[in-house]
Amino acid sequence: MTHAKVAPFDYERLMLDLILSETPGADIAATIHQRYPQGLIENARWLRGEGKFGRAVTECAVGLWRYPTGWRLWQQLLGSALRLR
Repeated sequence: MTHAKVAPFDYERLMLDLILSETPGADIAATIHQRYPQGLIENARWLRGEGKFGRAVTECAVGLWRYPTGWRLWQQLLGSALRLR
């Protein structure tokens, strides 16, 4: 795992999804839902820096499906679609 180039939020997302699947308390779920879009934005930035624009667009689309009012996700989507590093 340490030698693989993996987007920063990938493993954290797996953990958060597992926690959400266990029906956590409302306070924990709220904290996760605050962190999730931030992590997807981090991934999109990292992927754009690596030149993986298609995957960056996918990260943004996943985020916007869950959080459609996230303006920073829209910003990352536009940058990814325009292939801006």
